[in-house]
Amino acid sequence: MVIVGLGVDGEKKLGWKGGSFGVNFLQINGQNTNGYAGALPGYNSIVAAPPFHRTELYEYWIAQEVIPDTLKIRVGKIIPAVDFNNVTRANKLADRSQNVSSLSSLLYTSIFVNPTLLGVIGGYYDSVFGTTANIALNRNSWLNLGVYDGNRARGVPTGIHNPHFNEYVFAISEIGTDWVAGPQKHPGQFGIGAWYQSGRLNAAGLYNDQQQTGAMGLYLYGGQRVWADVPAAADGQDSQTQKSKSLTIFYQFGVNNAKTLPVNQFIGVGATAFSIFDSRPDDSFGAGFGLSFLNRNLFQRSSELMFQTYYQASIVPGALYLQPTVTFIPNPGLPSNYPGNDALPPGMQPFLPAAFVGTLRLSAIF
Repeated sequence: MVIVGLGVDGEKKLGWKGGSFGVNFLQINGQNTNGYAGALPGYNSIVAAPPFHRTELYEYWIAQEVIPDTLKIRVGKIIPAVDFNNVTRANKLADRSQNVSSLSSLLYTSIFVNPTLLGVIGGYYDSVFGTTANIALNRNSWLNLGVYDGNRARGVPTGIHNPHFNEYVFAISEIGTDWVAGPQKHPGQFGIGAWYQSGRLNAAGLYNDQQQTGAMGLYLYGGQRVWADVPAAADGQDSQTQKSKSLTIFYQFGVNNAKTLPVNQFIGVGATAFSIFDSRPDDSFGAGFGLSFLNRNLFQRSSELMFQTYYQASIVPGALYLQPTVTFIPNPGLPSNYPGNDALPPGMQPFLPAAFVGTLRLSAIF
């Protein structure tokens, strides 16, 4: 998978006050790894919905800061999952040693998209055309609003299609806040959101087709640093440039009323340890689990549980990382003959056995 992008600060380059624009190109050649394991919310977020081989204009957008440091509007083909339910939102503080660049480096899908939103919200790699408004209520609180092409809900791979303007619209809003707590000023955050999907929704059920006009849901998420060992400054060194050992937790919840989406409720938690080894301050270790309550109109299993753990080793700090990840799924939600599992022989047995999966990822940032 390769993403190549260009972003331009319109004020610096063109004298366009408060303006910017960008474009991203995506190329991916994958396979149905999640389907083979029976993972309904994927254990490997690099591969999402079919088609698995894509060449697409991933994003193209323009943005305008309407009220400086308060209101920014972005229009174009964008990724709503970046602005909404972003569990991995970074915490940047005055003390740089306390910064949290991301709450977790878990690979499973639910860390990026709450499973109760799968099938409606635009994300990797099915971006959607629409408008996002980011509003800073004060220094520590935000309100995000968005309206987008909602044709993902009828199975359209929007990432490789031009925008549709019809009855299918996806609208979402989120309000949140962040803070620092305790004498060590541990950062924390919390967000809560609501969404609505319009249009006539259909899905092939176990016993009869499911139909519904419109669907809605709620979600919440949060994170908190719970421990840190802030190092004393070495001779001639600024303490704010030293990375501290720390432990951060996160949590997620979602619910919807959809008859046609795969997951109706979700609960997830996890933890990440940063800079645990003095000799490797840029490494991190994490673990998490997610419990998805499946739509019983569509699946015979009532739930799917997923455990995942990883170690992210810094090869070149800030540029190159190697990450082995292990996932265990005791009760995969997808049946063996689920559409797309063409590599597996269809059979009468609706359940796949427990899956134990290893993943090795090399990430380059440039």
